[in-house]
Amino acid sequence: MNQRNKIQGCCSNLSLPQLTKKTDENCAKTLKQITPTNTLKKIGDFQGCGRSTSQLNNAILNNLYDQASQKSKVGDKPRKDMCSRAHTIYQQQQNDDQLRKQIQYNDYFIGGIKEILGKEICAQNLKQMCIDQLNQIYKNVTCKDQTFISKKQLPNIVLTKKYSIAIDLDETLVHSEELKPNRRYDFQNLQFGTFIRPYCLQFLQLLNKHANLFVFTSSNIKYATTIMQILDPQKDLFQGLFFRDHCTILQDNSQVKDIKIISSDLTKIILIDNNPQCFIPEPFNGIPIVPFLDNKADKELLILSQFIEREIFTSEDVQHVIKRFFQFQQFRQFENGMQAYQILYN
Repeated sequence: MNQRNKIQGCCSNLSLPQLTKKTDENCAKTLKQITPTNTLKKIGDFQGCGRSTSQLNNAILNNLYDQASQKSKVGDKPRKDMCSRAHTIYQQQQNDDQLRKQIQYNDYFIGGIKEILGKEICAQNLKQMCIDQLNQIYKNVTCKDQTFISKKQLPNIVLTKKYSIAIDLDETLVHSEELKPNRRYDFQNLQFGTFIRPYCLQFLQLLNKHANLFVFTSSNIKYATTIMQILDPQKDLFQGLFFRDHCTILQDNSQVKDIKIISSDLTKIILIDNNPQCFIPEPFNGIPIVPFLDNKADKELLILSQFIEREIFTSEDVQHVIKRFFQFQQFRQFENGMQAYQILYN
């Protein structure tokens, strides 16, 4: 926690993103601004901005060929390199398409926990984070007599879509750390480097089609706005930011996130967070996600997008869906979360 606070304290003070509607023109601008590394990483089999996947493919390829034409004559090496890159991107999209068809969301979250805990070669701190998650779920469903002052709904929040989704940052969408040698980050400044979770852009674009998106983090506002500008440079995905000052403090001084400050309609709002303890105020509005550090093969956002698209976005009461799908209330009959996991899922 001290290391994260040190990182967050080094960020510059940036303005809060505002929501704007995305047009095809803005979508094209966004595609032109994607760097080679991030393009290969983020473009997948998702529909974005009202375009089909094939249209996105063509837009990307045409954009790359246009860049090549402007920079060199036919037969020059820059042109060949650009064409090669376009082919690589197209091939990556085909691979993503095949991967998405293979993925099933029925084992979401617990499947990810099993994969991490079952690996002999896996970072010990990542395994410990998963164990902590299981114990946080236990605390969530067995929490009694916790006194906290519920946050009042903030004024001037206009919800234009049927659903609202609040999303955590650290270890959910990104992982930030102090700069280390020989590490290639997706973003870095003089103080810290950040890894962006694979499929993050597609995930946010898909959710933005049906839901008002908000960042809800326990980080400070300077760090949070820095990360938001990395994820949403056009300021057209997130409608607002909730940060450390908006968190609620329990009697044991732990922080939780009361999403009623966004909407009082708990049938149409969810919170996605790698810390299930944050769900205590509204335990059946929270969707957990296994923690992310730097795994370039991570597929959790891809799997989660299917669950949200097929279950949440077709529901009139998200609480019923979450309660039925995860069934974490079973944890109550055990002594702790790890014991519940070992008996229920092994």
